[in-house]
Amino acid sequence: MGIDHDTAEFAVESIRRWWKYLGKELYPQATELYVTADGGGSNSSRSRLWKYCLQEFANESGLSIQVSHFPPGTSKWNKIEHRLFNHISMNWKGQPLVSLDVIINLIGNTTSRTGLKVYAMEDDNKYQTKRKIPDKEMDALNLVKNDLLGKWNDTIKPKKKINKHFIYGQLLTLFFLVLRLREGMENNFAILVCRIDNFPSRPIISSTYGTLPAS
Repeated sequence: MGIDHDTAEFAVESIRRWWKYLGKELYPQATELYVTADGGGSNSSRSRLWKYCLQEFANESGLSIQVSHFPPGTSKWNKIEHRLFNHISMNWKGQPLVSLDVIINLIGNTTSRTGLKVYAMEDDNKYQTKRKIPDKEMDALNLVKNDLLGKWNDTIKPKKKINKHFIYGQLLTLFFLVLRLREGMENNFAILVCRIDNFPSRPIISSTYGTLPAS
């Protein structure tokens, strides 16, 4: 339950919290997450911020996130309209919504005979409105449009992380190696060969050296 603006960042934060507090425990072997969303609003199929924030979440969680948007005018096809909102409305029973705590408690205590259990919490973050995502950031997204109706269906995959500490450690080792070569080989020529393989997916720095006798 947010207390600030309804933005794409807020929408993704809701998914992030579900995964953190429920999804990760319920589906520990999951590698993908499938999201259905309305075609408009904060999670619009045309929202750059929605896609950008989903990329951030994918990078954090390691999940590939497939999103399917309902076509315009078909938001009532969304199952959440029929399997959640009606039960919340019946649980309220016209009680005055006098505070945020009352709202959260009424939503969080919603159940049904078929096993529905609703979880609710406060999101006190502040969300900037009219946030713009430049073309450079959009081009960097690891986004793949589906062959079928790609404007409404796409998959955002996590970007592979670069282990900077590993790279720095390897470079530092090479640095001291060069110093040793310069100090201990006054009458020899040193040969140092270094290359970086598989960058950036799995950086591996290899090096070797040898000596040639001075003429």
